[in-house]
Amino acid sequence: MTVAVLWICAAITLGVFGVMLYSIATFDRGSPTHASARSHRPVIEMLWSTIPILIFMSAMLPVLRSLAALG
Repeated sequence: MTVAVLWICAAITLGVFGVMLYSIATFDRGSPTHASARSHRPVIEMLWSTIPILIFMSAMLPVLRSLAALG
């Protein structure tokens, strides 16, 4: 099972890097002359920061419960 998880993580990593390199090569047109309409929206920025933290914490809780059960 551990080897299968390793291969899944490797495939996800390669996919993310592939999309990143494609985006860099395709959409790099130099610096824009004006700001994007999506910048400086506090609600979106708060959600963009809060959602990954909540995902991390929800994944962390079972691990902490397992560690507490060990000791």
